[in-house]
Amino acid sequence: MSKYLVFIVHVLLPSFFLLFYSSIASFSVFVLSLYILLIKPCFSFYKIGSVVYWFLVALFVGVPVFQISTNSIAYVDLPDFNSYSYLLWCVYVVLFLSVFSVLAFLFRPKYFQSVVPRDNQTVSFNAQSVRRICCVFSGLSLCFFLYFLYSFGGIGGLTDSYNQRLATSVTDYNPLAGAGVLQAFANLFPVFLGVYLVASTKSGQGGNRLIFILMITAILSFVVSGIFGSRQGVVFASFGVLWFWHFLIKPFSQKELGTLLLVGGMFMVVAMPLKFFGFDFELDLISEFNEARSMDVALGPLGFLIIRDFGRFDVNVLVINEYLANGFDLGYGQTILQGVLMAIPGGFFDGLFTTPTELKSTIFLGNYLHYGLDTTLLLGLPGEFFINFGFFGAIFFGLLFYFTFKMAERCIGGRSLKSSHVFLFVYLMPIVFLIFIFDSNVISYYLVRWVALFSVPVWYLCRKSEI
Repeated sequence: MSKYLVFIVHVLLPSFFLLFYSSIASFSVFVLSLYILLIKPCFSFYKIGSVVYWFLVALFVGVPVFQISTNSIAYVDLPDFNSYSYLLWCVYVVLFLSVFSVLAFLFRPKYFQSVVPRDNQTVSFNAQSVRRICCVFSGLSLCFFLYFLYSFGGIGGLTDSYNQRLATSVTDYNPLAGAGVLQAFANLFPVFLGVYLVASTKSGQGGNRLIFILMITAILSFVVSGIFGSRQGVVFASFGVLWFWHFLIKPFSQKELGTLLLVGGMFMVVAMPLKFFGFDFELDLISEFNEARSMDVALGPLGFLIIRDFGRFDVNVLVINEYLANGFDLGYGQTILQGVLMAIPGGFFDGLFTTPTELKSTIFLGNYLHYGLDTTLLLGLPGEFFINFGFFGAIFFGLLFYFTFKMAERCIGGRSLKSSHVFLFVYLMPIVFLIFIFDSNVISYYLVRWVALFSVPVWYLCRKSEI
């Protein structure tokens, strides 16, 4: 079955796509599809290889096929489909995938173990120790959250703040500027509570308890972070709880994992109106959605989720097109360094280097359809490496891709997965995917909030209980 699926995805569908949409853009996607198929064996040596492989297929084949075939526009106009910028985008992607695949093959592991536990095997852990750790940290984070809640005048004040943010822009209105680490720690209260409830689960308790834990986690996550327009906080908190249940309580089957991914995608679509309309919107989503930001996206919120929240195809092609047509000054690592420093509280390093937003705004000026001059469009680290180093950025990103890939592998702990490693693995593994979607400043905030403030402390304290 898998062989037929691979043939359909890599050969049959791209061939029909090239036949019906004959252009340089469709030819570039077709070539890239065949190249990903060529390097597929390099992923077979790794525990998370299959997941990363299908992610690349969706990102570099699925998203471009959807956007080109529907001619959807989300904030920026695509260059002419016969522009050579599409071919150069294909070359750039092939370059960093080549760097990754060569390293992945040369340094492949000597053994293989699936990341999904088999035969209903779970990881043994000290439930009392985990509960104690999460209880203390959830209490501390709740105190910080109550402080922010009091500062904004309760839930109503937070709601007004969010609507005011939509009325201006993210860059012009940031009521939590300087809060940094304190805000991130306050937003961790739901996941600490969720893990505590998972660790308190007794044998025999099944799906109903998991649904209850997920509801509690999602609702609290929406209160502490979603109300500021950050659906990421809700998704990552729920994601963590699900994987902790998977490793520590009862493994999910492949069918259950597919269902959970579908439900997560549906949540993103349902939550999309809040990002554009605040708390005042009608249910005529597709037409209202496209009118809200002068877009023309097929399938409305679902199309926007594919193109803008997941894909980075159009913006990366546009960056290459602008570089060829008009040229722009490369950042030479400034935006990456400044993006990393932006997570440090207090703004000690503000203005030290060019920020990702400043350089992107210069590039997209005249093509950006949003009101205002500053853009919050995300290029993903592949695009950010390009605006810093040009085509040489492919080499650097290929090395980074391989490093994050191997780091996620090692978090599993070799031949046996320890409970302390679970807390590192759950939030380190997504970095392999997030570097394709987020810029350096967003990655930096993610590392501070989910890894430095949650994963590392819990991993360190749980590791002591295993000695």
